[in-house]
Amino acid sequence: MLARIQRGDVEAHYRAHWLLYSLLEDHFALRCQWYRGPKQALAYLAQHAPATYAAFALALAPGAPRSTLDALVDLVTSIDG
Repeated sequence: MLARIQRGDVEAHYRAHWLLYSLLEDHFALRCQWYRGPKQALAYLAQHAPATYAAFALALAPGAPRSTLDALVDLVTSIDG
């Protein structure tokens, strides 16, 4: 998905938003944890995984650089993240 986002066309922008949306749920699924929706998930991350919460905050900010999305994907998909 990250490679397709690099194209910079309208589909790439759509995929970037799609990826941001799905990464929160993916974070919990990859750790075999129950995803309780964005409000509770973000609150949980703020308390129990502040680095991951901070990465989401950076990547979700309006006009965030692409590097924040790359870093978030790496963090979510890492075993220790």
